[in-house]
Amino acid sequence: MIVATFGRFEKAVDELGCVYSTIDERYYHNNADGGDQYQNVDLQPGYQCLDGSEAEQFVSYRHTDTSQIRDARDQAFLLDVKKQYGPKLAGNVGEFEKVFGQTVQTDPGLHSQTEILNLAELLITAAGLRVRQVPFLASPLPNGDLTASPAQIQQSVHNFLHGGSPPPTRQTAALARKARRHPSLAHLPLTPTLASDLAAEKAAAPGIPFTAEFPRVQDLAGSGAYAVSPDCTTQVQACVRDYLIHAPGGKAYPIYVEVFSSGQLGQFYDVQGTTWTNAPLFANPNQTIRAGARTYDLYYDGTQLQMVAWHEYGAVYWVDDTLTNALENGELLAIAEQTAPIGPTARGAPPSRSEHVILKASAVPARSLPTTKTSVRQALGLAAALATLIAVPLLAIMILMRRRRTRQLRAQLQATLALAETLGGAIPPSVGAPPTGGRGHAVGPNGAERPTTSVSGP
Repeated sequence: MIVATFGRFEKAVDELGCVYSTIDERYYHNNADGGDQYQNVDLQPGYQCLDGSEAEQFVSYRHTDTSQIRDARDQAFLLDVKKQYGPKLAGNVGEFEKVFGQTVQTDPGLHSQTEILNLAELLITAAGLRVRQVPFLASPLPNGDLTASPAQIQQSVHNFLHGGSPPPTRQTAALARKARRHPSLAHLPLTPTLASDLAAEKAAAPGIPFTAEFPRVQDLAGSGAYAVSPDCTTQVQACVRDYLIHAPGGKAYPIYVEVFSSGQLGQFYDVQGTTWTNAPLFANPNQTIRAGARTYDLYYDGTQLQMVAWHEYGAVYWVDDTLTNALENGELLAIAEQTAPIGPTARGAPPSRSEHVILKASAVPARSLPTTKTSVRQALGLAAALATLIAVPLLAIMILMRRRRTRQLRAQLQATLALAETLGGAIPPSVGAPPTGGRGHAVGPNGAERPTTSVSGP
């Protein structure tokens, strides 16, 4: 067993220096305002470098959404850590036991040097593996709880044991071409950007020191849920914000974000742009396609598009789906296609880059891991901190990969279903919250929150 308290979690992230991750909306709660007393949270939206305190607020927030979204938030952060720091683990485990002991608590089984080094080897091996996330099907209740029907439960079990379809690259390329045609837009759940939201975009554009692009369409269901505000105050979740993001080494780049609601509880998608064109977020796209004058980099979560990015006017722009991918692939591509400059474009800036190779094959190109040079001391710190954040999920991944364990799970499932049929198939019609594939949150003494474990399948 490996335990990381909130304090140790913050220390681990601070050992990394920061983790580049996306805050999908404006998160705010202050007990001084009255009402329910929870943890104080104050986070601005957008892609940014999270320190330990900010990361802890993000993964522990649990006030205005469902358990599925909380789990997705935890897993998104862990995957950002893996993507950013996983390739740096190899070859830097000399003082792993000492640093690891300062950031987590373990059971006696991990108190020997041999076991700690075995864990380090496991993490290094798993760093380059693809993570498969399996969402458990459920329906939200008005109070924010979840219920699952017997059919949803059985489908979730099937997806967990037998899922893992590759990204639908050929179908997505066809969708991208269709997204450029107006008749196709009419069949998508989109609406022209509301006049009030357009006014917020125009108000924000002059303060952005490079060509600002904003979407001309938005999700139909979310259009009546939250109006976009020109400022991200404590009282709004959908808003426009421009700020600076600092790359490793300290160089600052301008960046902006516009937050939209998808119409579902706690579900927000973002449109962003920055001049930091080689940020960690854009490493290793799953697919690159050409549609019209643009070349799009596509990033998948299983069969679902998570992000669509493109380069033009000396900057990079992208549309990021909600934490649970509430927008379908065609809708996300159409929003990207309908994103265009507001106001004058940058003088002398090329409209788009041309060095992309257009991929037409249905297979996803193999990911290449960057070989980043780092000092031994820095790498050791990164290795230990990464172990704190992803040890439990990656251990679960490797265990689930074992063939014997898979056979046991399938046998248990068959035995359970057989027993259920024998007893009359009596399955409760609903449950308060279905089994989750991520880390949830419980409330401890005095209303304090405590994390539980997150598990992702390979």
